[in-house]
Amino acid sequence: MKFINLKTCNDVIEANIIKGHLQDEGIQCYIANEHISNLLPSMNVIKGEGPNIMVMESDFEKAKELIETNMEGEVDELNR
Repeated sequence: MKFINLKTCNDVIEANIIKGHLQDEGIQCYIANEHISNLLPSMNVIKGEGPNIMVMESDFEKAKELIETNMEGEVDELNR
């Protein structure tokens, strides 16, 4: 079971909204870098790093489609 990065978010709030939508659809996911982005939020902007939404590789396309369809305007860019 390999997890891959679906999206790098601007902040933890955005990441948790996306995580909630994915979990509601039965997609296993977690937020990587959640705590460090809370400690150093300015680094998210400066370095372009932030919390990452990680999904199982087998769910990537379903998750991508779900976000693009249901969260239009809330998600800027997916990582793949």
